[in-house]
Amino acid sequence: AIVSPASAQKADEKPAVMIGPIIAIDAIIKKATAKGQKRDLDQVIETLDPLYKQQFVQTDRYRVVASRKALEALVNVQDFHASGNVDGKTAARMFELTGAKYLATAMVVEFNYGKQKIDFKGVGAAVERTVLRMQVIINVYDTTTGEIMSRGSQNRTFTEISAKDGNLGNPFEGEVLNQIANKMAEALVNDIVDIITPAKIDAKLGKTVIIDRGKQSGISLGEILDVAAPLV
Repeated sequence: AIVSPASAQKADEKPAVMIGPIIAIDAIIKKATAKGQKRDLDQVIETLDPLYKQQFVQTDRYRVVASRKALEALVNVQDFHASGNVDGKTAARMFELTGAKYLATAMVVEFNYGKQKIDFKGVGAAVERTVLRMQVIINVYDTTTGEIMSRGSQNRTFTEISAKDGNLGNPFEGEVLNQIANKMAEALVNDIVDIITPAKIDAKLGKTVIIDRGKQSGISLGEILDVAAPLV
């Protein structure tokens, strides 16, 4: 298959999408605080959040809504959904304040940061490495119903490993932080794009098909994809 860039669209023709801030659920904040890792959790989120939003804007597929009122409404919805205290109709009324067709939220539901010791018994040596592991759930809502879209929830787990000691504040661990933030941002953006705009076939040339996805979408050589051909 040959991949092509997204077709050019006028700004007013692009679907309006509201991208909410990345938040950690209360249980994860409490756990990180108890382990003395709240600063590390905050640092990861503060690094990931603007990077994730910037990469989404750069897809040039959507009109991004980012007014203060919209942000406040979306944060309220995220909080309510995290607690399970809001239904679809209530959410839809709250969503009206954003002026967006779709709303995307990201919640950190796992954060583990610590040491891992590996023993090489055959040579009588051991290595201690630092492991950072995060799990993020992406939800995309249809504002007309206030409900999560079909296939609109994705769960991503990320692991980054360093052979050095230390915490996220020192230069080497800062590099590890940037690496995992870049990987996470790219994966989360691709998940949202795939939910709102599923991959489709743009054209067919003999046995070759051209799809509306490219390398920037995280596609790698040899990967098997599910795509749809438009009805004619």
